[in-house]
Amino acid sequence: MFGRLSILVIDVDGMSGINKSHGVEVGDNVIRNVADICCKEPEKLLSGTMGDDTLFIIYTKMSEKKAKTTSESLIQKISNHGWELIANGLFITCSIGFVEFSDLELADDALMRAIEGLINARKKGGNQADTVLLKQELTKFNLIIKREFAEENEIERSNRWLSMVS
Repeated sequence: MFGRLSILVIDVDGMSGINKSHGVEVGDNVIRNVADICCKEPEKLLSGTMGDDTLFIIYTKMSEKKAKTTSESLIQKISNHGWELIANGLFITCSIGFVEFSDLELADDALMRAIEGLINARKKGGNQADTVLLKQELTKFNLIIKREFAEENEIERSNRWLSMVS
C-alpha cells in the first residue's frame, strides 16, 4: 500500500537545561518550532509527538539510506533555525534515530529500533543520527508470528462464513 516506510524519532538535545536556563515557556516554544520544522518535511506520511521533547516522522517510499540523509538534513535545518529570535544565546541541536520498517517485523519492534538509534546518537554526543539494524533472529520469529496470526484470521473468517451459511 505505502511501499517502504521509514521511521524517524527526533529528540531535542539538552531540553531540561534549556528549560532551566531560559524557562519552560521558551522550552515549549522550542518544541513547537521543532514540530513545525518536522511538519514541513516533504514525503512524510505522519508526524507527531511521543513525549515532552520527542517527536516522530513516518515517511513513505523511503529506504534506510534515504532516511539517513533525510535525518542529517533535518538536523541541519533544526540547528540552523533562527533560535536567537526566541531567546538570547539559544542554540538548539537534536538527535535522531531512524529505521526502515521491514514487513518481517512488528511495528513496535521497528519503533524500538528507532528509539535505540536515538539513544545511540545521544550517547555519541548528540546532534547526529543513528540506526539499529534489524536482527535476523527477531525477523524469523516475527515472520512465524505473522504467519500464525494470518492463519488464525483465515480460520476465523472461514468459521464466520460457515456459521452464516448454516
